[in-house]
Amino acid sequence: AQATATAINLLRRTSGSYTSLGTHATAIANNDVLKLKMNGSSLEVLLNDVSKVTATDTQNQSTTNHGFRLDGGTTPRIDTF
Repeated sequence: AQATATAINLLRRTSGSYTSLGTHATAIANNDVLKLKMNGSSLEVLLNDVSKVTATDTQNQSTTNHGFRLDGGTTPRIDTF
C-alpha cells in the first residue's frame, strides 16, 4: 500500500516494476491510521477503519515480502508493523 498526500494506492511490485491493483483519492492527514489486511488472495486497505481499496491478487499467496510505501506532504510514521 502507498499513501500520498492525495491518495491511497494498492500496488504490486514485481522485478522493480509497480502494478496498480486499486486506488482511492483522499487527503491523508496527520494521525490517520492506514491498515492493510491480507487473507489469501484478498487485499483490503483501510483508512481510519473504513475500507478504501479492495483487490484480489493471487500473487500475494506466494509472496514473502509485504509492506507500506509512504509519500506526501505530512510526516509519515509507521507503528505496530
